[in-house]
Amino acid sequence: MSPILVGIMVGLVLFGCIFICLDILTLSLGVLTNIVIAFASIIAVLVHGSGLYTQERSRRWELRKGIVFDLLNALSNKLELSKEMYDIYMRLNHMQEDEIDEMPRLKEREKELIKSWNDLSAKLNNQVRNILNVYKPVMTKEFSEYIDKYNVNISDLNMLSRQEWVEHDDLFENEIEILSELQAYLFGFVADESGLN
Repeated sequence: MSPILVGIMVGLVLFGCIFICLDILTLSLGVLTNIVIAFASIIAVLVHGSGLYTQERSRRWELRKGIVFDLLNALSNKLELSKEMYDIYMRLNHMQEDEIDEMPRLKEREKELIKSWNDLSAKLNNQVRNILNVYKPVMTKEFSEYIDKYNVNISDLNMLSRQEWVEHDDLFENEIEILSELQAYLFGFVADESGLN
């Protein structure tokens, strides 16, 4: 309900109560004026408190906005590259005889993607490190815990990737899952913190 509608409803109820009280209790006009002033003061304090809360929330969002959107941008780019790399990896490893002509083009694209992926990974890791080491005091506890969980999952995945027995398609799938999970959390965080929900 909008604040204006609530104000109108409170005003009408108060106005009705005043006339009922005047009629039944025969209150003097001075006492009635003091009651109206007291109610008006209470409403003014509530409106002022609500305004302060809104301003504080807006300031917090302005402070966090750049950090979160930079992280979300790098994360989305890395997720997109990871999906494309996975697609190329699967096409190269499950190529049919009639698709052999595509192999040189796919190998070249794979090299380009690996370079871009390495650059984006370094950028994303740097941003995660900055959030955990620099921006942690201005972020929510839940946000910091989620970023820390992401960092641990990616570190575990990197250690797993050094094992000889691991399947590359499993690594791609795990990375895409981790990145998608963080992206979904960040979308929800942006919606909640910006006041759009």
